[in-house]
Amino acid sequence: MERFIAIVDLETNELSTKTCDIVEVGICELDTTTGTTKKLLDVTIKEDSFTDTEKNRKAWVFKHTDLTIEKVLESEPLDKYRIKMQEIFNKYPITAFNTSFDFKILERKGFVIPKKFPCLMRTAAPHVKQNPAAWRCSFQAAWNFFVPENPYTEIHRAYDDSEHEAKVAFKLINHLKNLGIEIEEL
Repeated sequence: MERFIAIVDLETNELSTKTCDIVEVGICELDTTTGTTKKLLDVTIKEDSFTDTEKNRKAWVFKHTDLTIEKVLESEPLDKYRIKMQEIFNKYPITAFNTSFDFKILERKGFVIPKKFPCLMRTAAPHVKQNPAAWRCSFQAAWNFFVPENPYTEIHRAYDDSEHEAKVAFKLINHLKNLGIEIEEL
């Protein structure tokens, strides 16, 4: 396993990976040997297709976080960060708490993720045992299982989420090592 990986988290205006707009991107570096994290990117985004509509004003992200539609409308376009994001994706193995969501969106937007690290949600699910038959678990359940000594409630802001997902990733990687499982074997 490579020593450094990066965890990406997106906030979007809807849950459809085919039609959503990205409104926020957070990317956190994780040193898998020490657990140290470092901010790689923390930006709000205003995609060209994102406008001030009633539907967007009612978007889940604006009703359940402190991110506002006004902040997004004042933000730079995704293309301003495209080169930096792709450089990160080229440099690190990339993961997310739900790679099937985040990666589909990024790839639809033209990004290439050459080194994909296993999905944190799918890897954690059998160990969290929220539902032993399920292939997924909530981030909150994973946090409570792997980091019980540090109570936290997810705030659904991209960088904060990616940093906390990195902390879960570190604990998960060590949990698997203790079981004699290398994460690449998954």
